[in-house]
Order: sequence, then structure tokens, then C-alpha cells
Amino acid sequence: MISIGVVGVGLIGVAALIPLAHYKAAQGVREDRKALTGRRAFREFRIRDLARPGDMASPMTGPNPYYYWPTTNPYAIYNQPPDGKLTRRAYCLDPLYVAAAVDSGNQNIAGSFPSNAPVTIPRITMLSSRPDDLRRRFGPNVANQMLLNNPPVMTRAQAEETFLMRDELVFEQPEDATQPPFQQYLEGNKRYASGSYSWMATLVPDPFNNSDLYSLSIVVFYRRNLAMDVPQEIMVEVNPASFQLGLADVKNIQIDQKNQPLNKEASVKDIKTGDWIALMQQQMPNDPQTTTLKWYRVLAADELDGEADLTRELSLSGPDWNIQSPQPIYALYMKDIVAVFEKTARLYDSSMYAY
Repeated sequence: MISIGVVGVGLIGVAALIPLAHYKAAQGVREDRKALTGRRAFREFRIRDLARPGDMASPMTGPNPYYYWPTTNPYAIYNQPPDGKLTRRAYCLDPLYVAAAVDSGNQNIAGSFPSNAPVTIPRITMLSSRPDDLRRRFGPNVANQMLLNNPPVMTRAQAEETFLMRDELVFEQPEDATQPPFQQYLEGNKRYASGSYSWMATLVPDPFNNSDLYSLSIVVFYRRNLAMDVPQEIMVEVNPASFQLGLADVKNIQIDQKNQPLNKEASVKDIKTGDWIALMQQQMPNDPQTTTLKWYRVLAADELDGEADLTRELSLSGPDWNIQSPQPIYALYMKDIVAVFEKTARLYDSSMYAY
């Protein structure tokens, strides 16, 4: 009887580990998906020539076709012709959001990141066709006028092909449990994928080095909500008395949201350990081109003191904040961010010797 009892306790212990093992396996799959999305995003950025923003002087008439970044206000990011070069400032590459905003009739908020905030950077999209395709189809002069006056930008379907992960294949389990699951297909014999992971990018120049090097951050989302009726981005000012960033390994800040959020709106109450936030600051007053941005992971977030509590104390992990400016610092929180990957990228101008 004693032996049976010992065996029974052991079996119960093994059975108790099965849910934990399942959870850990699922967690490992999620982490692998994040890393895969980040690697794919860096590859897409390179092979699609996104490091060539082009210029507003002659986007297509030069000998070397290159990319042009469409936006709702091109002169916010390009110098006036005849120079037409890209302005050295921070940018957000987010064609999925821009396409969703245009489809819903909210193109008025598509050009800034974040939307309706005290500090913003240009939110840009991509062309619907490669520049060399436009030049081949319409000729350099016509293509040049198209880009200057009415650039053909990515549709929602095109943006999803580039900025959504398509390898999360969907299977259906037959009623007979002894049979293996089978793959679901769309029209054209295309495999059906859930597309839960998506990405956008931010590009921020070094404020202390006047070069063409930018910090490229790939921001990975899981099941991002692109419905324009419910704001998924919120920006709040950092309490300057609590600001402890500097060169420490762990940065501490306090943020305070002024108004109670509406139903399903992004709120500081949603911030939890493991989330990501961006700190933004316009270093010079009345000069949005001096806005900088850095991403941080939340290591710890204090507990809420009831539903009315909109003050959060956060411990962050991320790059040093070595910018000395008296201007306010803002914290940007976006729902559904699960990872941020960074590397240094060079933005090339129109020179044929850029590479």
C-alpha cells in the first residue's frame, strides 16, 4: 500500500507538470515568433530599399531610381526644391496604420506618430510600386510628376503582405481525433495564415553626430488593433521630479494621465511588466525636427490604487538618456507591442555611389 501511495503521488506530480510544460512550450513559440518577425523586418527593410528615401527635387529623373517616402505632408520631411533632400529628423515607418486610417476616412491623423499628441514625428508609408517599375511603365518624366503630385501609396492588402507575418499557418482538427489536422487554403491554393504578428519601424538620428546614421527600431505587435474608432496610442508627460534615467542600468519614471480613459482606449492603467514604452522629447522649443525617441522595456510597474488611479511608477530597461534639455519628456504607450529590436542603419541619398 505504501508503494502504491508513493507511485500515486509521483503520478499526480507528473500530471501537474503537464499544464506547466504546455505553457512553457507555448511561451517558447511566442518568443521564437517575435525573433523571427524582427529578423524578417530587418530583411524587408534592406531588400525593399527602404534606406533610400529619395528627394523632392527629382525623384525619378536621375540615372539611379530610388525610393521615395510618401506622407500626407511631404514638405514636413523634405527640404523645399531645388534641394529636396530628406530632412534629418526622426521618422516612423508604419504603412499598415496609414492604410487603415485612409480606408476608414481618417487620413487626417495618418501623417503623425503618435496621433493627436503634443510631441510627434512624421508617420510615413511606402509606394505601391517600386520606383523602377513606375519609371519603366510611365517614363521618367510622368513618373516624376506622379511622385511629386499624387504618389501611389500602399493599399491595406499590400501593406499586409510586407508588414504581417504569414508563416503562422492555420490548421483544422477533424472530428476523428485519430486523424491528423489538415491545412486550410484560400483562393488560388494559398495557405491560410493567422497573421497575428506585425511590425512597424522608427528611425532616429544621433543628436550628437550629424551623419546619415540612424537608430532603426523594429517594433513588433501581436494582434495589433488598427480600428480607428478606439485610440490605441497614449502620450503622457513624465513627472520631472521623478525622472531618473541618465546612465543607470534601471531607469525610473513616474507618469500621470490627466483624464479617465473611455472604454477600450489605451491607458496608463494597462501598462504592465514586460510591456514597451517610448520616451520622446522635442529638444528645442517650436522645432519639431529636434524631436528624439527611445524605446524602453518595463521591468516593473506599481500596483493601481483603485479604478481612479492614473499615476504609475515604472522601472525601465533600455538605452541611456544622455540628452540635456529643459523641454518636457513624454512617455508613449501603445497596446499590443511585444518586442523591439534595434540596430544602426544608414539612410542613403540619391547619389549613385551611395552603396
